[in-house]
Order: sequence, then structure tokens, then C-alpha cells
Amino acid sequence: MATATTVSIPTGTWSVDKAHSSIEFRVKHLGISTVRGAFNEFEGSLEIGDDLLAAKAYGKSVPARSTPTSPAGTSTCAARTSSMSAGAGLRTGHLHLHVGDIEEGLAFYRDVLGFDVMVNLGSAAFVSAGGYHHHLGFNVWMGSDVGAPPPRTAGLRHWTVVLDAAQEVSDVRERVSAAGYEVVDEDGGFLVRDPWGTGVAFLAD
Repeated sequence: MATATTVSIPTGTWSVDKAHSSIEFRVKHLGISTVRGAFNEFEGSLEIGDDLLAAKAYGKSVPARSTPTSPAGTSTCAARTSSMSAGAGLRTGHLHLHVGDIEEGLAFYRDVLGFDVMVNLGSAAFVSAGGYHHHLGFNVWMGSDVGAPPPRTAGLRHWTVVLDAAQEVSDVRERVSAAGYEVVDEDGGFLVRDPWGTGVAFLAD
């Protein structure tokens, strides 16, 4: 015969012991991937009253500093500094762009450049190479049927795809030229602009 056990929680103010506590989180990224992690350096207190016990749920904001959760787990967060350009050698895991039309974006990034479509939500599409969840996402969430941004506006000028071999760069260039897009020579490769003016450079590693 099972018996019920009642746990009594005294009301009052309780300190948060950061040596034995953590704030864990789980974030789903556009339904494609899930990021898990924890904050383990924070301070604060919890005030437990009768209203909390009746609600059986409680939210508390405390000052916190994020902790790396990657397999290496050795990086630290650095203070951000202002800059007019990205630092030399910067690599990004993936990009999100605003476009004026999803099908037109697919015609360029999938059919011409050769990315594989991983997810197409209708208002957003996510493409990649090699089976990664997505190297590039583009959407119309800020409005559809838009053109290129006006001159002298802040934004992404171009991004670079680094391929393994020069022949791969040449193959992409042939498709781009055959599709009627303007090709601009770059050192070791070329640059082409999508229908909304965002440049994509292809270089060999």
C-alpha cells in the first residue's frame, strides 16, 4: 500500500548557494536544433511565501554570467568592443539573411550555388552543405518583395564560402555564369551577389 509523503517548506528568505546550485536552460533554435547549458556563477535569494507554495511554480531573475557548454568548454566570454569591420580570420557557424522572396532565394542559393535544402517553412528556408543543420537561413519575416538595401546603409557587405579545392570553386563559378549573374574576380576565387545585393565570395582553402 502506497503512502503519501508531505514535504513542508518553511516560508522566508533563502539564499542561493552558487557552490551547489545552477540555473539550467534549454533553447530550441527554430525547431531545428536544441542548445542546452547552465549558468553556475550567480547570486541572489528566493523569498518563499504562502502565495508561492500555492502556485507551485516560481520564476526568479538573478545576475548571471554564461558558462561555455561546448565539448571543449574552455573558452571564456570577452567584453565586446566596437569595430567598423569584422576581425581578420573570423569564421561563423551559420548566417541568417533577410530576402524578398523565399522561392527566389532558393533559386539562387539552392539551384545556382548548390546548397542543400534542410527545411523550408514557407516564410524561411535553411540550407547547408554536407548535411549540417544549416549554414544559411533566409527569411521574409521583416517583409516580402523588398529590394537591395540603399547605398551607404549599415549591414553585411559579403560573406565567404571556403571550399576544399580550386576545382570546386570553378564548378560553382560556371553555374553562376550560366545563370546570368555577374561574377567579380577575387584573389583565389570570385564574388557574386544574390538578388538583394548580398555578396557571396567563393575561395579555395
